Amino acid sequence: RWTLVPLDEGRMRDLHDIRVALEPMALNRAAPFIPPVERHAMTHRLEEALAVYPDLSVEAMDDLETDLHITCLGYCPNRELLIALRRARFMLNVSKHIIGVSHRMPADEPFIAEHLAVFRALDVDDSERAAETLRHHITVSLPKVIARVAELRDAHRPEMPVYAAPASR
Repeated sequence: RWTLVPLDEGRMRDLHDIRVALEPMALNRAAPFIPPVERHAMTHRLEEALAVYPDLSVEAMDDLETDLHITCLGYCPNRELLIALRRARFMLNVSKHIIGVSHRMPADEPFIAEHLAVFRALDVDDSERAAETLRHHITVSLPKVIARVAELRDAHRPEMPVYAAPASR
């Protein structure tokens, strides 16, 4: 059975709190297990993306988000931690379904450079710095996501379905 829960600002903040608390811990624990070849490939994709931004597809941006927030964290040996993060992962999809579809790519999108800073710390085996850099990245992302959702709501009001419209008298 499915339950639909509105994506209001309070819910976004709650899901965000989970990510701020758990993703850095998961990255710190995952760091020793991320294969260097895979990590270097992710770093290279970020460097290439930074060089061509904003000429990136939504899919390419989603791949960059997946590299850090799903693939890297997936190496965390604490399966329960990853299960707890699964619910909050929804927040990664919010901007993906707004930017490039309903909104233009922002002129300045620092997430690529922020991801690159996390990978640079991982490259020198400084998982503590990588975790703190990730925490900062997640923290500064919330106001942008809230603003994008608010803009989308203001710009795109769905029509009321006939079966839900109040009966006229």
